[in-house]
Amino acid sequence: MNVTTRKISQMIKDIIDMEELNAVIETVKFQQKFLRGLQTASARGAFRIGDTVSATGRNGSIEGEITQIKRTKAIVNVNGTRYDVPMSMLKMIRSVA
Repeated sequence: MNVTTRKISQMIKDIIDMEELNAVIETVKFQQKFLRGLQTASARGAFRIGDTVSATGRNGSIEGEITQIKRTKAIVNVNGTRYDVPMSMLKMIRSVA
């Protein structure tokens, strides 16, 4: 944890009013959503149909080929089974480009 994060954590611990705490929570949620959007946009530009990718989920690791790209997810074909995977979870193995 860096110095700024420690300061912020301490400032949050010092909050004693629920209204103020709720305002901080809303700000954090907004920033988290913004950063996820940036991450997804970056990932969307990095992948193309036909790329071989891997992803790790609850059931272990999968490796397959992207067959479709949606707004925030990609359809990955793994041995005939199609998985709807968030692009932020994908890692490039081999690019078609």
